Amino acid sequence: CTGDPLADPRVASSVLPLAEKLLDACVAAYDATPTNLAPEAWHVNDDGSVKLGPSRHLLRPETVESLFWMYRATRKQKWVTAAARIWDALQRHAAIDGGGFAALGQIHKQTPARVDKMDSWFLSETLKYFYLIFDDADGGDELLPLAEWVLTTEAHPVPRFGGPRDRVGTTRQQKTWSIDVPSIGTMRPLPNETAADSVERFAQAADRAGHEVSDDAVRAWYQAAIDAGAVAARPLGEQLSFTVDIESNEDGLAITVKVPIYRSARLAAAHAAREAAKHGVATPNALYRTLVANICERRRCSAEEARPGPRQTLALLPAGVATMEPWEWPPAAVAAVARDIRATTGRIVDDNSFYESIKWFCDQRPEGCRGAKLQKDGWSSRLDYDGEKFSVSPWDWPRSVGVDVADELHAGATRDYRRARAEDIATLLCRGNTSCAALPGQSVVLELTPGSTYTCRPREEPAGCVARAAARAAKVGNGIVTRDDLRAAARRALRSLCAVRLCTQALPEPARVAGVLLEPWDDVDEWAAHFPPGAAAERRRDACAKHRYWCGDQTWSAPESSDLDAVPPVTGRFVWLLHIHKAAGTSFCSLALRNGLRLAPHEPETHGHLELGAERLDLASADGVLGGLRRLQARGIGFGSTEHKFLAPPVLEAVAAARGVAFVVIVRDPVNCTLSSYRFHGGGGGRCDGGPCADVIAFGEAEADLTARMLLGGEFGPIALRQAPRRLRADAAAVRDAPDETLRAALVALQRFDLVLVFERLGDAATADLVTATLGWSDGAIERVLPVGARPSPTPVPASQREALETMNAIDRRVHAAAIRRFDADVQRLRARTS
Repeated sequence: CTGDPLADPRVASSVLPLAEKLLDACVAAYDATPTNLAPEAWHVNDDGSVKLGPSRHLLRPETVESLFWMYRATRKQKWVTAAARIWDALQRHAAIDGGGFAALGQIHKQTPARVDKMDSWFLSETLKYFYLIFDDADGGDELLPLAEWVLTTEAHPVPRFGGPRDRVGTTRQQKTWSIDVPSIGTMRPLPNETAADSVERFAQAADRAGHEVSDDAVRAWYQAAIDAGAVAARPLGEQLSFTVDIESNEDGLAITVKVPIYRSARLAAAHAAREAAKHGVATPNALYRTLVANICERRRCSAEEARPGPRQTLALLPAGVATMEPWEWPPAAVAAVARDIRATTGRIVDDNSFYESIKWFCDQRPEGCRGAKLQKDGWSSRLDYDGEKFSVSPWDWPRSVGVDVADELHAGATRDYRRARAEDIATLLCRGNTSCAALPGQSVVLELTPGSTYTCRPREEPAGCVARAAARAAKVGNGIVTRDDLRAAARRALRSLCAVRLCTQALPEPARVAGVLLEPWDDVDEWAAHFPPGAAAERRRDACAKHRYWCGDQTWSAPESSDLDAVPPVTGRFVWLLHIHKAAGTSFCSLALRNGLRLAPHEPETHGHLELGAERLDLASADGVLGGLRRLQARGIGFGSTEHKFLAPPVLEAVAAARGVAFVVIVRDPVNCTLSSYRFHGGGGGRCDGGPCADVIAFGEAEADLTARMLLGGEFGPIALRQAPRRLRADAAAVRDAPDETLRAALVALQRFDLVLVFERLGDAATADLVTATLGWSDGAIERVLPVGARPSPTPVPASQREALETMNAIDRRVHAAAIRRFDADVQRLRARTS
């Protein structure tokens, strides 16, 4: 009761192991009964067998008190788990519906008899120790630091004499100290930290930040802290070593994991998992979680460090989605996803989105990204070679860039000459780093089953490549190849591929969804189609949350031609325009008419509104939308728009996944959109008199971040302006209260659109070409035309008003910028294909 149980190093080496064995025996007595509650006494015979004593249980505190002290001493999770089992047992058998807990008799029975008695120790001690151990496990500061408090035999906390809580004429006697560590920083203790606590915390932070740290340096810091006056309450931790046997279908792989004093559990486990992934090991996720648990069994870990961390997903604009396991290295993993998306779909990830994604993934992790360079790592966005300028993506392999440039510049030269020029370009990009220039090698042909081949090209991520090869093998096998044989073949293929490629990701394990075990190469759309229409979309979403290769706005199948494949035509689909008013929606409807499409018969006739009129669609569910579209297509109608309300993200995702609709949107600068909309709606005629149309600022507040709100299923338009202006302002305020979440969700929704146009570029030939290629229309020319009432006012808008509108539309300005990047990338891809 005099402070830290490990204050004397001899306790840690001799007494503590004996105490743990004694407490293991106490816990075993609880686990040995059907009720998971121990009797009042038991006897251990000479042969080690146990004889249970009286079968009553009186809610005594001694066992949970011991669990609390042992958890404080060792920080091992198993003591918290044991306390949780006992608490669950008390809840099941002793809790009274009206309040309180009852003592129990005959605990050797499944349903013990209750005794009408609850001793005072249950409230004053038992519950108190339960609270203390669970509070410790939740993380944060200790509720009763043992350097400040003594707990009496009845669990009353008393301030230690002379300690920081002593109010009897004593003052806090805590020596302050600090150590300057060259090139790293200054080490200072936190309140109540021992020398070992401070040094280990500082060393792990330095290691996460990328500084060079060694065991010898940590020991020197520890001695310097002691010399400076730090409390030597416990010895410094030791380096841990684990030998992990990895099971595989071909042979075993043993990995020795060294965990230095200065490395956190999660960071050490992540290093080991990444090393396993490089060798093509199929289960780095399990390895990572097991190592975190094992390390925290043998050293002190904070509650946050002991949790392995979740899988996380973020959009990569404008191409796809990056899913990150907690052990993966974000710079390498996001780059692998970006290359894989280009190889399989032809879509090119935006540079800014690439860097922002890495930073976001790193920020989500308590251990951060050790040594990560989140800027451009010395890359240039332009390559000057042989008098020509080329764009270079920061996530691309230098050798792949070299091959592309050499093939373009020297198309008529010999293969050896082009290869030599490609190596020159790769070396130039790598600044002389030959190992960088050598990656990633040539295409590799995979044959998982006889007669089923798949060519894995240089940019394809190996684990995704194997998953696609397995999907092809499953279709060729037509049910003849068993699931076990196919997974074994996939594991062998990944191991062999990782011997010649750099592997950063793992082949996902099977996932159980709705009672069915799905492999990462299973056809989710085909599987979901077996469910009733109302449940199919939900089942597909459940499945898509489990594996990185299942879903996305791209289909994960490699193009048969070059990396830059054609924009897929969607002729025959229903074309759906998200008509953001005063963004040339009427002009686009006229373009659809010129291309021979019949518009939905909802008023006004020039718009083909799908949310108005007697035949309006049920936008609340995917089934209602698809059923309504099928009815329209049966009547020869192929175009419609929505201006007053759009689909909520889950409905949009389900409808887009059905592959029967081509979604189109025209995005406009939000301030100019607001100004022309205000001039049009505020012009009288019953459109919007007074209220939000009283002045441009009031109107801007109601229409703020309109594009993002529409993408997320919000409502707007003249009807809402007249009937619900207060709700519109409340909706805008709600969006501003969660800007990051709103922006992220809006950008993900934007990816579901087949065609994203920019109002300011509507008159360009590039826009016409993109419309023609994407929708298969013979005429893609669209003019940037506004109604007379919505044209810009000849009177300049005061700078103060424009600045206010810019602030109100902060989210929409970023959506507009993302739309421009998406448009430019689509145009670039189209030009590369046609040239």
